[in-house]
Amino acid sequence: MAITINPTRQKKHQMHFNANGNEFIDFVSKAHKAQQSVLVVSQTSGGKTSVMKHIAKNVLKSTNWDKSPLLDKNGQQLPMSYEQVACLPGTQSESIVGQWIPQSDGSLAWSNGPVTRGITNGSLIVLEEFSRLNQDMHGRFFSVLDEGFRTYPLPEKGENLPIHPNTMVVATANPVQLGYLTHELDVALEDRFVIRDFDNENFIDEPKVIEDICGGDKEWAERMINFATEMRANSATYVTARQMIQATKLVSIADMNPVYAIMRCIGEKFADHKGVIETAAIAHFTENK
Repeated sequence: MAITINPTRQKKHQMHFNANGNEFIDFVSKAHKAQQSVLVVSQTSGGKTSVMKHIAKNVLKSTNWDKSPLLDKNGQQLPMSYEQVACLPGTQSESIVGQWIPQSDGSLAWSNGPVTRGITNGSLIVLEEFSRLNQDMHGRFFSVLDEGFRTYPLPEKGENLPIHPNTMVVATANPVQLGYLTHELDVALEDRFVIRDFDNENFIDEPKVIEDICGGDKEWAERMINFATEMRANSATYVTARQMIQATKLVSIADMNPVYAIMRCIGEKFADHKGVIETAAIAHFTENK
């Protein structure tokens, strides 16, 4: 019989961070105060994106340095605006800086990309998996990362845009040696960042997050953590926080059989070890009556 999540539990989900996550938050916040760009290196699916969204929404506040803080209708300071860029090997410049869009009357209108919006609005610009971009695309960021007299060349429009003083760039990357189609950063580009390398650590307080998704079902959450811990004993079957969250949501929200959910969210991603994962899932999530 499959171990199901207690159906009377209210199902919810909020993010909790471990010591690494809290260090990440503090590091980026202090770097923003000092107007420094940041490069954070860690394993994939470790929670980098979740930390950055938390920082933008709850930690950094957007202030117009020339006038006054940006406030909502209740007088509360607004969260910093957030621009997220997924950096892929085939990324083209128009998806980052913007492009000319044909109009119905035959004219062309310029549409800003996320980086152009970010430098104009004083946003937190997060470059996800920055090391996956090729060197030509990396070259577009030298001026954004410069200190002092900061302008942003936009040759597509024939303009040099001033960079809002609130603008901050945080780039995330996976370790180059782990085979994530990454590129070594140019030394001159890397030198423009302050860097924190978390190696293979993640940022999520996994037990608390899983328990929240379960609606407080501690026994079920413990089973998931124990299953993941067993799988992580072998690097070839390392279960990520994201995969645990995916499987737990399918069980908690969609009432899916836990072994089936684990195979869809985890087993299919380890084709050479599906049998091992299924055996472990059955052992942890099935009880004999």
